[in-house]
Amino acid sequence: MENNGLMVVLNEEQQQQIIKELAQELQELNMKSIKEASKFQYVSKKQLAELLDVSEKSVMRLREQGLPYFSFGKIVRYNLNDVQEWMRNYNK
Repeated sequence: MENNGLMVVLNEEQQQQIIKELAQELQELNMKSIKEASKFQYVSKKQLAELLDVSEKSVMRLREQGLPYFSFGKIVRYNLNDVQEWMRNYNK
């Protein structure tokens, strides 16, 4: 890509607005990924991390903050519908 020498200067408010809009778009993309994977209603931590494009450690941190899950002994699964609902309400 060629640099044409054009520089755009944004004030703090404009920067924050762009960051907010990008975060919202990323969340919507993550929701779409979950919807596409809805044929797999229950997923592992690794699968959920891949769907959300985060690390498995991030999934664990989200779980500490209330991300819903269930377990059968050592087997832990995440219901995608529950995860999606929780994410909708996470930053409200």
